[in-house]
Amino acid sequence: MKNTLTLKFTSMLKIYLQLRFASVALLSLLMFKTSLAQDATKLNIRNFALFGGFQKSDTGLLTNPNHYGVTVNSGGVVNGGGVGSYTFIRTSSNVNVNADVYSGYRTEVGSDNNVRGSITAGLNGKFVEAIRSFSGTTFGGAPQYGSKPGDLIANGNIILNKDNVVLGGVQVPESRFYNGPQPTKGISTVSVFPQLPGFPLKTDFGANGNGAKITATKTLTPGKYSDIQIAGAKTITFNGTGQYFFNSIKSTTSTVNTFIFDLKNHVTGTFHLVVKNDVDLKNIKVRMINGGDASKILTEVLGNGSTNSGFAFAIDGDPVVNSFSNWEGTVWASASRIRVGGTGVAGDPVAVVNGCLWAGQLVRIDGFTSINFIPPTTTAYPGQDPAPLIVPYYPPPANGKNSKIIGSELQSLFENYRAGNILNDDFIYRIDRTTNKVLIVILLLL
Repeated sequence: MKNTLTLKFTSMLKIYLQLRFASVALLSLLMFKTSLAQDATKLNIRNFALFGGFQKSDTGLLTNPNHYGVTVNSGGVVNGGGVGSYTFIRTSSNVNVNADVYSGYRTEVGSDNNVRGSITAGLNGKFVEAIRSFSGTTFGGAPQYGSKPGDLIANGNIILNKDNVVLGGVQVPESRFYNGPQPTKGISTVSVFPQLPGFPLKTDFGANGNGAKITATKTLTPGKYSDIQIAGAKTITFNGTGQYFFNSIKSTTSTVNTFIFDLKNHVTGTFHLVVKNDVDLKNIKVRMINGGDASKILTEVLGNGSTNSGFAFAIDGDPVVNSFSNWEGTVWASASRIRVGGTGVAGDPVAVVNGCLWAGQLVRIDGFTSINFIPPTTTAYPGQDPAPLIVPYYPPPANGKNSKIIGSELQSLFENYRAGNILNDDFIYRIDRTTNKVLIVILLLL
């Protein structure tokens, strides 16, 4: 049996209370949890430090790896997580990838690389040659990185330079071949491959932010603003967790600017920056104060790169020895490209990202830039493609609870919810962004 009560407490938000008798409710809850279970063969975007490439079923215009995928140039370092693309992954010389690698088309490894995780390539079966490497590269050698360190798995041919070292095993389909040095763990066949993850859905920005451009040092609270356009030696403080909307963010000179994220010791709070157009930071220093780490910051860029040489999000880096630009948190550029890093002194980092970089077209890491994987607190629903974004909690009442009839959690949802934003949570709320309704299952134990 099933009864459904609809409680309407605002025009913006409706709560559906689904009442079931114990046996039916328990079965329904189990079915609901099962539907959210991760497909064992499907990867999760949250586990990738870098992910790029247009999600398309055919090669079409996507044969240029300079436009789609992930590129890590000389001196680049990726520490932890995964590197993934629907299309291409390329590295130049002297790159260290301490992570697993997954590509839909082809993975091309430059000379004198160290790839300490596994490589799985050619997942869409479009390219005959799935993995290629040049001289002086070692695969594997560090068991703490990746699920199968040193393994090369391809839905296509694998061609390696003869002086490469493969400390794992090689797997290719029966119809394909491997040409390279003898792998430590031998050669075998493979017929089942993982599925690449879906990207999060993008937030609906709505109307442009109002007010004058922010051109000087300023402290901001959650809300919608016009543009940040600062010339250098300025400090922008994000004072408290929540959502911050901007038309654009731009540094007009290479002089260092500073962003400060003040968590205010809010244990479950997160920062969600949504930028309608492009972000060009040039030389930036980012600090967090009063608790938290990079997992608490999500920057969502909706621009197409039209104001910044095709890159929706860009950091040039600091070429001064013993100094570098840094960014904290996950950057998600849904419609364009991300570029971090630049030229500098060999061995001295020009930029460091603690977090993740995901782009709908290309992620490009330029020389002497380090990416240190820190997954976002916000996660993607498993098993959905494309996966909606989850912003997991709302701030609690000042005294921890209130006496409202709908309870503290729902009251906080009502007070903080923004129509059009994607706010789903596997632990607390499931919200339909089209109707602005939250679903709640109540179990009656008779």
